[in-house]
Amino acid sequence: MIKCTNCIGDRLFNSKNSKYCYDATNLEDCCYITNSDFIKDSYDVNFFIKSERCYEGLSLPNSYNTFFSIVCWDNRDVYYSDHCFDSSNLFGCIGMRKSSYCVLNKQYKPEEYNQLLEKIIGHMKSTGEWGEFFPVKLSPFGYNESTAPDYFPLTKEEAVKGGFRWAGRTSGLFGKETITWDRIPQQIDKVDDSIVKEILICEKCKKNFRILLQELNFYRKIRIPLPRHCPDCRHGERLAKRNPRKLWPRKCQCAGEKSENSVYQNTAKHSHGNNSCTNEFETSYSPDRKEIVYCESCYNSEIV
Repeated sequence: MIKCTNCIGDRLFNSKNSKYCYDATNLEDCCYITNSDFIKDSYDVNFFIKSERCYEGLSLPNSYNTFFSIVCWDNRDVYYSDHCFDSSNLFGCIGMRKSSYCVLNKQYKPEEYNQLLEKIIGHMKSTGEWGEFFPVKLSPFGYNESTAPDYFPLTKEEAVKGGFRWAGRTSGLFGKETITWDRIPQQIDKVDDSIVKEILICEKCKKNFRILLQELNFYRKIRIPLPRHCPDCRHGERLAKRNPRKLWPRKCQCAGEKSENSVYQNTAKHSHGNNSCTNEFETSYSPDRKEIVYCESCYNSEIV
């Protein structure tokens, strides 16, 4: 975290008073935010920019007071809607643009809309539906077809138990390769342009994939061999190098003059002197990792 005050999470920048947020910048008074920028007073949202007072949503840029919605841009006072743009005062709408005071895509007068909205919310509260995002049973995709396993991996049994669908076979082409790896040179300068016409096979998941000409030229430029894994597997390998979106309670490993495992020798005096630091905190570095983890105070004493 860089330039953050009173924040908990990982890869946060220029934020304050935000808890359990990841890969985000310029947050203020937020919780459970990911992949977002310039967000205020929002909770449990993903892929947002310049939005305020939003709750449980996905891709709601430039929105205000928008709840339980998906891909709704430049809106305000929108509930349970999908792919609506430049609109306000919508409930349960899909594909609306520059519209106001609509329920299930039907236009109402403002006073009629407000009365109907109050009635609908009252009914949803009585059934326990109000306040929750769309149920997972409405998703047309299997859990293993989405990006969810990138951050929250589940087995088929765990996903099905949680109410998610599970695709028997994820999308992609299999068994249609036109060339085997033993016929492809390992040196990139020996690979000719005809490779872009071939269908390759991933050595990891066996899915077929192809090489684009622009991609081939890039590999030639930086002089690296062709990838033997498909784009999906390469994406997973890159994600595996990042810390997970999970926090563990840890105790500072500073033991006074050195780290607890004696691997690192401190270069400066710390506030706790020669005694072990007693600070506890949450971190995305799990206890079974080899890195030495210091609290913020001890870390700053070493680098500032």
